[in-house]
Amino acid sequence: MKNEKHFLYKKINEAMIIFSILFPVGGIFLVIMTIWAIGAKAPSEIPLFVSVISLFFFVPPLLLHIYRKKVWLKKYMQNYKNSEG
Repeated sequence: MKNEKHFLYKKINEAMIIFSILFPVGGIFLVIMTIWAIGAKAPSEIPLFVSVISLFFFVPPLLLHIYRKKVWLKKYMQNYKNSEG
């Protein structure tokens, strides 16, 4: 049972890392596509769309990264390191 928990903690940690990396990459792609799509029709709307996309695609991964560093690694992975050795 203990081994299964450690496996789960490691997989959750990996998922958080992947989310923190890939979600902003998708946001960058979406910002570029938004600028390309509405650049000719409504150039004055670009800052609004870019700021909304940025809030959605860049703030949650940043908060997740802070949570992972400050809480997750100290709470769960420290117990894993102690039980290994």
